[in-house]
Amino acid sequence: GKMTNVQKPGRYAISGDPRQAVIGGASTGGLVAAFAGLCHTEVFGNFLFQCGAFWRMPGLDEKLALEGV
Repeated sequence: GKMTNVQKPGRYAISGDPRQAVIGGASTGGLVAAFAGLCHTEVFGNFLFQCGAFWRMPGLDEKLALEGV
């Protein structure tokens, strides 16, 4: 599904351009960052993770490999 609770440009200088949006995390946060980055490209143009806990979501590591990550 589409993410609906995303901060929109307004009071702060936040770009609405996904190419300028990055999500990142480590461990379980890395898993979430990878999942959100792959599944919500309309929001996040980039993602990064450190020591992602991919064992918590079997199959995501194969998807990352297919995406060339």
